[in-house]
Amino acid sequence: MSHVVTPAAESSSPAPMTVPATVAEIRTKRQASKKIEEPDGSRPLTAAEWKEIHKRDKARQRAWAQEYRQQAAALAG
Repeated sequence: MSHVVTPAAESSSPAPMTVPATVAEIRTKRQASKKIEEPDGSRPLTAAEWKEIHKRDKARQRAWAQEYRQQAAALAG
């Protein structure tokens, strides 16, 4: 009898309902997932793809530099 477990009391409130996604939200998510698709090296990249890669890399570098500056400023004073 030392290992008998009593069941937890059931919750009196039902689980909250979630709002279903609209068609526009689903369409936007699908388009975003297509744009983020990374090249797998099986074909040459187009000029537009190179520009998009360059644009994302510059944004990544700017974000890193900004974070680095903020950390340096926090350490300095």
